[in-house]
Amino acid sequence: MVSLSQGFCQKLDGNSTDSRQAVGFDNGHGAVKAVIDSVPVRFPSYVCPDFQTDSVDEFPGLVEIHGRKFLTGESAEFTPGMVRTADNESRKAEYALPMLLGAVARLPYRPQWNLKVVASAQSAEVRSQLPDRLNGEYEVILNNRDRVVVKIQVLATVPE
Repeated sequence: MVSLSQGFCQKLDGNSTDSRQAVGFDNGHGAVKAVIDSVPVRFPSYVCPDFQTDSVDEFPGLVEIHGRKFLTGESAEFTPGMVRTADNESRKAEYALPMLLGAVARLPYRPQWNLKVVASAQSAEVRSQLPDRLNGEYEVILNNRDRVVVKIQVLATVPE
C-alpha cells in the first residue's frame, strides 16, 4: 500500500473551497487498496468487464464509463467473465481506471471528484502506464445510479 506523507493526505474539511481529494491507490495483488480523502477503501481485485444488466437496481461497485459497464470487487467475484487483475501484471494497468472508479463508487455520493493520485505497483512497466491509463476527466455512472464527473491527475507512481 502506498504510504502517503502528510502533505499528500490532508483531509479536506467540508467548508473548504478546495475540492481536491488526495488519493493513494494500489491495484495490487489480491486486493485494491485505496485511501481517498483520508478514507480507506479495500476490495478484492475482481472485475467483470462488459457487465450486462437491464436492471435499474443499485449494484455496489458498478462503474459505467464510455458506454461500458465494469462490475468491480466482491460483486464481480462469481459473475461470468470475471477477471482477477492480480493474475496478470498487464491487467493491473488495463483495468486501473475502472478499479479506481470502483473505489470511488464505494464512498458517499459527490457530484464531482477531483482526484490527485499517488499510485503504486510492483512492476515498473505497470507504473509507467498508470498516468496514461488514469489521467483525464470522465463522466461516469456509479453503482447503476449516480452520474458523476471524476477528474484524475496522477501526481506520482511509486514502487509497492
